[in-house]
Amino acid sequence: MSSVRVELDKQFTTDAGESYGTISIRVVVLKPKAKDEKDDDEDVPVLEGEDEDVGETGKKSPLASYLEKQSYGKWCVVFLVNGQRHHAWDKTFINKDLGFNQLRDRTMIIVDLDGLAMHGMAEIIQGSRQGLFEGKVYFAIRDRIIQTLKSDPQLKKLQLDAEQKMLEMESGDEAVKSKLDQLIEGHHAAAKGTGPGSGGAGAHLADAPLFASTSNKHDVVVMGHPSVGKDADLPVLVTNPPIASIRMYAGQTRIIALAAFPAEEWASLEDLRVQLATGVEGLSVKESRGKEGSSLAVAFHLDDDDESDYPVMGEVQALARFKGRPETRMLKIPVVVTKKKNPEPEKEIELLDDPTYLKVKSRQPIKIVSGGPAIHVKLEWNGKESLIRGTSPEWKITARCLSLSTFPKMGFASLGDGRLEFVLYPPHGLITNTRLEFEVIAAGPADKSFKVVFKAVVIEPATPPQIGPRKISLVSLDTASQRHPPYELKSIYQKDWMNPDRTRWDGGEWTGGDAGRFIEPTETNPLFLVINMDMQLLKDFQDEMVKRKLTEATVKERGTRYVSHIAFHLYQMYGQFKKSSESKSEDENARPPTEQEMQAEINRVGTTIMKMMELSQK
Repeated sequence: MSSVRVELDKQFTTDAGESYGTISIRVVVLKPKAKDEKDDDEDVPVLEGEDEDVGETGKKSPLASYLEKQSYGKWCVVFLVNGQRHHAWDKTFINKDLGFNQLRDRTMIIVDLDGLAMHGMAEIIQGSRQGLFEGKVYFAIRDRIIQTLKSDPQLKKLQLDAEQKMLEMESGDEAVKSKLDQLIEGHHAAAKGTGPGSGGAGAHLADAPLFASTSNKHDVVVMGHPSVGKDADLPVLVTNPPIASIRMYAGQTRIIALAAFPAEEWASLEDLRVQLATGVEGLSVKESRGKEGSSLAVAFHLDDDDESDYPVMGEVQALARFKGRPETRMLKIPVVVTKKKNPEPEKEIELLDDPTYLKVKSRQPIKIVSGGPAIHVKLEWNGKESLIRGTSPEWKITARCLSLSTFPKMGFASLGDGRLEFVLYPPHGLITNTRLEFEVIAAGPADKSFKVVFKAVVIEPATPPQIGPRKISLVSLDTASQRHPPYELKSIYQKDWMNPDRTRWDGGEWTGGDAGRFIEPTETNPLFLVINMDMQLLKDFQDEMVKRKLTEATVKERGTRYVSHIAFHLYQMYGQFKKSSESKSEDENARPPTEQEMQAEINRVGTTIMKMMELSQK
C-alpha cells in the first residue's frame, strides 16, 4: 500500500482478555478520493453477479482496488492466522459496532491472532468448521477490538472531520441563503408595518396564528433545574443529541436536530418558530421541518471581518405550541463563533537507530472511570519503527501499574512516526479518587533503557444533570423583524430547460438569457425562487474567473453574491405582485404585472448585475 494515500496507519498489540494471549490489530484509513481521481481498476469490467462497493456518493469506495474483486470490499475486517485469512467481517462492524459511519468505506482492519495462547487458539480454530468458532474466546476478542478502537482519539477525530465535511457539502447553498436572509431581514426591518400579509410588508408577524408580538408577560416551559421556576408538564423542546451550545467557525454551517421530548409528542405540534434572539450580522438560522423533528442550519458567513471581532456571540431560540398545552415551549441555544486559525504543522520527529529519549505527552493525571471506556495515553520517542517491530525486536516497550498489581495488561500502539500509545482498560471495582501510578520502560540492546512514570486518578462517571420541565414567566420576545414568508431556493440547469414542469413564467422554454422566476406558494409548498445557473452571462463570467486563475473561494463568493441578489429581487417581485393582486379588488385601475413583464424584468436585472460584476473585476 505504499502508493496509497493513507490518512491513518496504526498498529495495536493488546491482551485478548482472560489469559487468552495477545492479538495484533492494524487499522488503516485511506484518504477520500478526489473528485477527478481515477480508480486504479476503473477499466476492469465487473462480472455479472459481482456487488460493487460504493460509498455515499454512489462511486466506488477508496478500498475497492485493494480488496477481493468478487465482493468488492465486503470483507474489510479480516482475521489472520499464520498470514492466512480465517474469518472476516464487512463494513457493518465499522459502521454499527465502532460508530464510525463516515469512515466505513475507507477503513481496513487486520487482526493477527498468532499471539493467542494454545488453549485460546484451540477453541477458536476448529478443523470441523469454516471460519472462527464463535464461542467465548471469539467474543472476548471482538469486545477487545471494539473497546480499543471505539475510544481511539485519531479515529474519533477523523470521524468528526468527515461528519463536518458532509454537513458542509449538504448545506452548500447555505452561504447563498445566509446572504439572502440578511437582505430579506433588512428589507422587513426597514419597511413600515402594514398589517397582515407577507408581500413587501415590514415589521409584522405574517402567517403566525399562535404567536403574537406583544410585551405582556406569559408562561413558557423550558428544561431546567428544580431551582428554576415551577413544576410543569412535558413535552419540551430538546436537541438530539443534547448540546449546551453551538460552537462553530466563521464560514461554517452547523446542522442541529430539534425534537420533542417525549419524541411522540412531535405529532401534536401546532406551531413552531425558530429565530435569532437578536440580529447578528452574518449569523443566520434556517429551519426545515420533518415528521419526527426539525433540522436547523445555523450558519455564519461574513466577507469583511477582523480577528479582533471574535468571538461572535448569538442565541438561537425555538418556540413551539403543542395541541392541548396552553403554555409555549421554549428552547434557547447559545451560539459561539470563533475565527479558525490554521494549525501549525506537527513537528516531525527525527527518528534514530539509537534513540535518546522517551516521554509522556498526555496531560496528567490521566482520568479514568471504574469499568469505563479504554483510555489512550500518548507517549513519544525518537526511535525508528523497525526497532520495536518483528518477532524479535531490538527494543521492547512495556508498562505496568505500580499501585495496583491486578490492573489489566495494557495495550500498546505505534503510528510509525515516533508517536506511541498505551491503552488502559479500567477494571470494575476501582474506588473513586484513588490515585494510580504507571511505569513505562523501553529496554534496548547493551542494557540501554528509558523509564517514565505517569499518574492517573479514578473519577466518578459523568452523570446527566437532574433537569426536567419547568415553567417560567418572561416578556414576549420581539420577533417582528424575524418573520417572513418561507421560501426555498431552486436551481435550473440547461439539461432541464425543455422540461415542461420547469418552464418560464410565460410557458416558453428557458434560454441562456433568462435569469430566473418565482413560483407562488401553495398550501403545501413555500415560495420557490428559481435561479437559472446556466445563464450565458453567468457562465462566461465564471469561465473568465477560472482563466484568470482566481481562487476557488473567490469564484464561489462572487457566484454566491450574484445568486443571492437575483433571489432577493425575485422575493421583492413576489411581494409587489401579491400586493398588486390584492389591490385589484379595491381599485379597478390596479393591474398586476403580467408574466411576460416579470420575466423581462428579472432578465434585465440579471444582465445588469452581471455587467456590474464584470466591470468591478477589471
